Amino acid sequence: MAPTPHPHIPPPMAPTSHPHVPPLVDTTQQPHAGHEQGNTKKKIQLTKPGVFEMRHGERIIVPFDRQLRAYGEATSLLSSTCGRITTNSNNVLINLDSWPKVPKSYKDDCFNILKVHVESAERYCSLCMSNKYRNEKMNLWNRVYDTSLSREQLIANVPDGIQKDQWSSFVDYHLSEEYKKLSKRNIEVRKAQKIPHTGGAKLLSTKQHEMVIILNLGRAVGRGELYIETHKKRNESYVNEEARSIAEKMTQEMSQSVNSNEISVDDCVSKVLGKDHSGRVCCLGLGGLHSVAFQSKTRFSNAGHNFSNSGSVESSQLKEEVICLKEKLLTSEENLKTLKSVTVAYIQMKEGHIPHELGVMFGNESNVISGQELPTSRGGSSLDSNFHGV
Repeated sequence: MAPTPHPHIPPPMAPTSHPHVPPLVDTTQQPHAGHEQGNTKKKIQLTKPGVFEMRHGERIIVPFDRQLRAYGEATSLLSSTCGRITTNSNNVLINLDSWPKVPKSYKDDCFNILKVHVESAERYCSLCMSNKYRNEKMNLWNRVYDTSLSREQLIANVPDGIQKDQWSSFVDYHLSEEYKKLSKRNIEVRKAQKIPHTGGAKLLSTKQHEMVIILNLGRAVGRGELYIETHKKRNESYVNEEARSIAEKMTQEMSQSVNSNEISVDDCVSKVLGKDHSGRVCCLGLGGLHSVAFQSKTRFSNAGHNFSNSGSVESSQLKEEVICLKEKLLTSEENLKTLKSVTVAYIQMKEGHIPHELGVMFGNESNVISGQELPTSRGGSSLDSNFHGV
C-alpha cells in the first residue's frame, strides 16, 4: 500500500481530567523573507496538542547532551509528538511487525511532519518513534483482545481511524503462534527483572542533568551515581537488598577510581553489572548507544553545554555512512549484473550470437553463451552489421 501523498497531522488530543502545568520551553522564530534580523528566542508554556498549532517558522528548542540524548522540559513534548505522528494509521501502517520494517517512505513522511533539522537528533527521534509505535500497538491489542471472541469477531470490531485491511492483518499477526511465543518470552524476561527503579517516567538524561544542578556538584554525574540515585526510595532506603548490595559495590569501586564520573568500559557499572553489549548502554536510558558512549573516553555533559566529543560522533556517523554506501554499492553491482545477463540473452536471441565488441564490453556474462548460434528472426536488428559497417 502506497503512503498517503499528504502526511496526516493528528487532531488535538482530548483534555485530560488531571490538571497539568504545561512545560516552559525555549522556542525560536525564524525571520521572515526580506528581514535581516536573526532568529528570536523566547520561553513559552506549550501543551502537547499545542505543538501542532505553532505558527509558521516557530520551532521548539530541544537540548541534547554529549551522549546525543535529549533532556529537559521540551523532551516530553518531543516524545509525545513522535508518538502522535507514528501511532496514527494514516501516517504509518499498524500491521507491520516493528518499526525497522516500516518502509522508508513512511518514515520520511513522519520526519517531514516533525521537521527535525539536526541529523544527530533524527537518530534520537527515530528511537522515540520506534518505542511509541511498539507500545501503542501493544496497548491497542490489550484493549481489544478478549479470549471469548473469535477471530471473525475481533476483525469485525475495527477501531475508529484504522482501515479494515490493516486491522485484519493486525489481528491475524497477534493471533499467530509467532506472536504468542514472543509474548511469552517477553513475560519471562520481565519476571526475571528483580530490581525495580524509582526514576518513574522521567528520562535518565533529564534526571542526570537535574542532579548536576540541584546537588550543585560542579562536575558531571557518572553512571554509578545515577544508578544509586534511581534505586533509592524517598526515605533514602534502597528498593530491595539486591539493589543495596549492588550500590555498595559501586560505591566501593568509585572510591578507588580517580575519574569515577567517566563513562568507560571499565567504570563501576561495567565492573559490577558486567560489560555492556552492543546497542543500548546501561544507565544511559533512551538514546544512549554503545557506539557513542564508548567511542572514546567521554564524560557526561553539563546542562547547556554544546557537544565536545564531536570527533567520536563524527567517526561513528562516518562508519554508518560507509556501511550504508557499501550496501548500496553491492545492490548496484547485483542490479548491473542482472541487467547485463538480460541484455546478453536478448541480443543472443535476436542475433544468434554476441558481436565481439559487445562480448568485450560485457565480459564474463557473454562468455557463457557467446559461442552458441541461435536462429534469428528475419526482422532482426542486425547489431553485428551495425558494428562492422561503421
